[in-house]
Amino acid sequence: MSMRVGVAAAIAGAGWIALFWPGVVTFDGVDQYRQALTGDLDDWHPPIMAATWRLLIRLGLGGSGPFFAVQTALFFTGLGLLAAALARAGRPRAGWAVLGCALFPPLASWMTCVLKDAQMIACLAAATGVTAHYRLAGRSVPGGARAAVVLLVGYAVLVRANAAFGAVPLALALGQWGGLTRPVARVGAALAGIVLVVALGGSVNHRLLGARPSLVERTLPVFDMAGIATLTDLPTLPGLPVATWSQARARHCYTPVYWDVLGDETRCGALADTLAFDRDPNLSPVQRDWLQLIAAHPLGYAEHRLLHAVSALRLLPPPRQAPAAAPYASQPNGWGVGQPARAAARALQPAAAAIGASPVGAPAWWLIGAFALAAALRRTPPQPARALALGLLLSAFGMEAGLLVVGIASDLRYHLWAAVATGLAAGLLAACEGAPVGWGRRSALALAAGLIALAGLRIAAPATWALAG
Repeated sequence: MSMRVGVAAAIAGAGWIALFWPGVVTFDGVDQYRQALTGDLDDWHPPIMAATWRLLIRLGLGGSGPFFAVQTALFFTGLGLLAAALARAGRPRAGWAVLGCALFPPLASWMTCVLKDAQMIACLAAATGVTAHYRLAGRSVPGGARAAVVLLVGYAVLVRANAAFGAVPLALALGQWGGLTRPVARVGAALAGIVLVVALGGSVNHRLLGARPSLVERTLPVFDMAGIATLTDLPTLPGLPVATWSQARARHCYTPVYWDVLGDETRCGALADTLAFDRDPNLSPVQRDWLQLIAAHPLGYAEHRLLHAVSALRLLPPPRQAPAAAPYASQPNGWGVGQPARAAARALQPAAAAIGASPVGAPAWWLIGAFALAAALRRTPPQPARALALGLLLSAFGMEAGLLVVGIASDLRYHLWAAVATGLAAGLLAACEGAPVGWGRRSALALAAGLIALAGLRIAAPATWALAG
């Protein structure tokens, strides 16, 4: 049975490549391809992706197709290895369900794109599958496989700026926490690892990969400061003329949905440049102003972050600025990358958009499922499947927590790893010996109750955002 599941995963991966070749390339991807061609990298988008693309071009594998094939192969290899391991452990239904995760329309839609989010998901899924292949069979992971896992998680961390919040807990779980057994010690190790990874990210991007600083890290302070100033009715922001901020308020330049409006010159002029990118060198650093403003107005900051969480978790109907479905056609470009558009990608979009707009597409709903699984795992005896499942759930929780604190946009793609990790954890829990009787029924009831609550909240809440502009 495990062979049958593995073959099905391979066929599914090959079919995916054939159906969606050469992959959809978004606006961000086109810019990264330009950087890969010229070698002039900056860190607005992850330099590791442009550097890898540049390597493929040098190997004669230009365009988006080869990169899309690698991304897809990693994703289905990870799912296939985990599914086959579950089938080998006597849980073939759980294995088939794991493969079925790839068909969740919002996920499927974004996995047709050559995009940093899709690549992060593919790498983390592959690292999980490689580890499960050995651990669920009662074997230690050999050195070569461990090196592959480190490489995959390392790429995932570099290809998505906030991936550390989910990738570090997962990496520690895959490595059996380095022998740590106490929960407090594990939490401490995860937090220390996240801080270390974030601190080293800039050095890797700038010194190792040679990317130019773009000051992208200043978007978070600008977003938070604008939210605090709007919600506490401040006359202006540090370093910004009162008249400029008054004009920005009149144009609704702040929305809790995402930061991009602040950087839209056609709507808000040079607001973001004045605050951050072309900042007067005689002024204090924007990061210092940011922290001082948070300290001076903690309730305004909390309200801003709460509004962003409501948007990001889709507790209310998602605003139009936070798309659920991926584009089905590539951004026009002079190199032909991502061309031609595929009818299969277009066919996915209506289902992805509809589900993404429904309570089923809310990250809040997936977190309800994750908490239900975590409750069942707490009462499950220690074993490899349980350890891997807990690691995946910690990864989902860490990613969501990080996004709620440092997130600056509400696109559904930022939250898809939480859905994938929760689905894989459910498959692993199904393979656990001694799992609580009826855990599946209780989890289903929790999800049903969550779905009803979300639907009721959306019906009772206003259909539009007062601050969306």
